[in-house]
Amino acid sequence: MMVTEPGGYIQWDELDCATFHAHAPTESLTTQGSSDLLTRWQGFCKKSGLDFRFVARTDFRCSLDGLAAQTWRTYTHECGSYISSLADIFASNRLEVIESFRLPLSDNLRRASTDNFIMALEEIGAIASAKDVELLGTWDDYRALWKRALMETERGVSIGMDMVVIVGRKQSIS
Repeated sequence: MMVTEPGGYIQWDELDCATFHAHAPTESLTTQGSSDLLTRWQGFCKKSGLDFRFVARTDFRCSLDGLAAQTWRTYTHECGSYISSLADIFASNRLEVIESFRLPLSDNLRRASTDNFIMALEEIGAIASAKDVELLGTWDDYRALWKRALMETERGVSIGMDMVVIVGRKQSIS
């Protein structure tokens, strides 16, 4: 990420995978199948090196001072993902944090979000199961779990995650 002029703004919107969850609009609906699917999915991510809930170390390349050379910075967190720490990351890179907030999934986007996630969970699950049964389980087992979640979503359960929004401004060089 590069902001070359002092006073320049940058906005970062990122879905926080650590908040992937199932939501029932009423107490009479169960989210057990959807929650089980998301637990399996988080386990798959962890086995694949994408542990969104407990990130020990996040390395990424950033250059905020307009220099041609890129700088490596390493951020270490006890728990949570780098997404939950974006405000701290901005501040440590001489960006004044103007806004930092978390947006839960809005009700008017629940159906579209759920449809997108449920399709992605099926498609990626098929690919992952075919490549390595240790990552996600057998396709038949995963597909049965996915179908339970699908039936819940057809009754009104939604699947989504929060979005973290950070707005920063590059501080003047002193």
